[in-house]
Amino acid sequence: MTEVASGPEGRLRFDPETIEISTGTTVRWIAESPGHNVTSKPGASEKCENPEGADPFASYDGDEHYTVMEEGATFEHTFDVAGEYVYVCAPHEGQGMVGEITVTE
Repeated sequence: MTEVASGPEGRLRFDPETIEISTGTTVRWIAESPGHNVTSKPGASEKCENPEGADPFASYDGDEHYTVMEEGATFEHTFDVAGEYVYVCAPHEGQGMVGEITVTE
């Protein structure tokens, strides 16, 4: 399990912003301040990227891209497809709240 803080100390960032994991690893995002979410869904941001064959992930259901997590809430996703993922906090991607995950075999 790898953990990523969303909005640590009220800052508009993920910590760490870049991680490298192996296939089958689960990442847990923890909302450390209110007003954030996690998504790699292409409709949420032009910055979002997923490898071919990988399903996009999001801390919310459907296409409500501005649905945010409660402070203290967690979201988990297991990465089974190798490649490069770029995800954002949809409400704050314009302020640079963007993360990258490299998944290796």
